[in-house]
Amino acid sequence: MKTTAKLLAPVLLALAHAAPAPAMGKLDFELLNNMVFCGVGLVEPADAKKVAGTREEACEKALQKSDNDKMKGNVLAMRSEYWRDKGNFAKADEDLNQALSLVNNVELSNGFWDYTNSVKPEDRKSYDVAIRFLGIALRASPQNAGAYNNIGFFYLQKKQYELALVNLNMAIKLDDRYANPYKHRGVLRLQRNLLDLALDDLNKAIDYKDDYLEAYQARAEVFRKKGNAADAKKDQDRVKELQAAAAKKE
Repeated sequence: MKTTAKLLAPVLLALAHAAPAPAMGKLDFELLNNMVFCGVGLVEPADAKKVAGTREEACEKALQKSDNDKMKGNVLAMRSEYWRDKGNFAKADEDLNQALSLVNNVELSNGFWDYTNSVKPEDRKSYDVAIRFLGIALRASPQNAGAYNNIGFFYLQKKQYELALVNLNMAIKLDDRYANPYKHRGVLRLQRNLLDLALDDLNKAIDYKDDYLEAYQARAEVFRKKGNAADAKKDQDRVKELQAAAAKKE
């Protein structure tokens, strides 16, 4: 699978800067590139020289460079994706189980969830990479509502609405007071012109997070489409207040 030079930049930055230090330990870009190539099958061409020839060799090289159990556990979780892609599910499960013997399942899951947090909405080419990382998170800890929420968000950005809805519904099932999946599902329903359902979701998002700027923006659009100019203006005014408050903090 080919990629452009910029494809993995946000994900690599997330690995380098957003990954929790206790879960990963010290990282270098040669190790990062081998890990990403091992687990996802992609690497930036500019960094290809830092990766051993084949994807399987990249997995082995990353394991060799792992200097503690937590790092090794993360690499094994990555290699489980390689085996999964090869259709060798026995080896995939073996690697993931070994990873979970080295790293607490919640810590491992949250680490792969955190890897995706710096992927920006406009960086659409990184969505598939992020979804793969989140898949590792869920295999490590199936109760991770945040991972389901993020997968749903990335599928929403890809306009794959059915997959987005399945994952957002699961996030809400696991944590029914989690504002983010309500907002994302509200946006999805707004885009599908399901205005009453969208309004219900966005109301809940704001109830659970009263400074949720993006939820107010989306709800203002719902009100506008429903012909409710007064409530649309109230939400637009609230957006301006939140933007002004955020600017003062910078």
